[in-house]
Amino acid sequence: LLTLSNQTFMFKYFCRLHLSRPINLFLIIESLLVVWLSFLHTSGAMFPAAVCMTINALLFFFVYGKISYITESSVTKIFCAMALLSILSFSNYWGNSRFTGGLFFGCSDFQLFCYSLVWLNLYLFYYVYIRRYRDIKLIYIFAILFFIFGVINNFRAYTYFRVVNSSMIQHHYYYFPLMCLPLLFLKAKPVMKYLLILIVVLCTVFAFKRAGIFVSAAILMVNIIIDARFKFKRLIVYSLICVGIFATTYSLMENNENLLRLEQRMNNISEDKGSGRLTNLKGVFAEMERASIETQLIGNGFMSFMAKHRRMVDNEIGSMLYYFGWVGLAIYGIMHVILLKRILFIAKHPNPEIRRFLSSYTSFYVVVAIYTMAGEFFTYHYLFCMFFIYAGTVEGLISNKLYGFTNNLLNNLYGFTNNLPIKQTNRTA
Repeated sequence: LLTLSNQTFMFKYFCRLHLSRPINLFLIIESLLVVWLSFLHTSGAMFPAAVCMTINALLFFFVYGKISYITESSVTKIFCAMALLSILSFSNYWGNSRFTGGLFFGCSDFQLFCYSLVWLNLYLFYYVYIRRYRDIKLIYIFAILFFIFGVINNFRAYTYFRVVNSSMIQHHYYYFPLMCLPLLFLKAKPVMKYLLILIVVLCTVFAFKRAGIFVSAAILMVNIIIDARFKFKRLIVYSLICVGIFATTYSLMENNENLLRLEQRMNNISEDKGSGRLTNLKGVFAEMERASIETQLIGNGFMSFMAKHRRMVDNEIGSMLYYFGWVGLAIYGIMHVILLKRILFIAKHPNPEIRRFLSSYTSFYVVVAIYTMAGEFFTYHYLFCMFFIYAGTVEGLISNKLYGFTNNLLNNLYGFTNNLPIKQTNRTA
């Protein structure tokens, strides 16, 4: 056991090693802006936050970025292609007051433009950071704090809506701990993973969110199969853990009004047509059939459905088609193919340091797949923040394993190795 003086020394050493480096100062600023964007978004504060994140990221890329980083990764290239199309389709907004005038909390075209690319900002920032610095300690600490803050805010929202106002309205704060799971799974032990899932399930029940239950159950089953390594006895044990988690949740909340309300929403899925999402999707296809050729190709622009109809599509397929046209929908489909190929690449790779990403990356894709039908990943800040932070972090780690890393201090300090020859890994990539 470390004495108090030794613990103090280790803390000072950690701060001196990490916080004194300029690259980590950029990371701290970016993390604080993520908190601002995520939790302090009322009255349109997310739009000036997006402008600040854009400035910080541009300065960071100017100092540390390299064009070669983009060409190394197929995931990075498909995200950049989506961003270029988003910029092109955004031309519908410039000088058109009927889109942004008095809408989106009165934000300017420039603020909305910066917000439309925050997801790429986050992905590239964390990708380049890991590519240059490699250490994920600060990112992991941020994910833990973000998870805790998300759980606390979920409880505060529950207290405000259910206890103070006696309202049965849904709220979205459960997204914050849920979206942290893939990033936390990078280092979490199996027992800790299932405890985190249990906490997310409880948050989901208190938020009345059906999709959250589906996502939590899917993440749980995926991790059971991966942790059991397809061995029958282990599968039995982990399946019992799965049953135990949901049985514990149900016993703790039996006859609870929150659980009963959620059960009622689950039973009404066919009647309310996914809270109107199916109706929105049909309306998108009908409107795009009547649109001009250029609109069908590159879409109407980011969040244009909200600007015109005063509501969101709430479906990624519909939003991609309406915002970015058939070209955007095709790129989105290619993105899913690339992410699935990345899962197979991780699962079959001979380097165990890459295979250890399988559990978290599969959980990450489960979230993507399910919320394709129940949200807008490239629009909702409570979905894309931790989502793209994770994507950039893991893609940076994989690129480091494949293409090598030059910071020998961190290699020696944290035990990172590059077991495969560069030529061999390049062919594998």
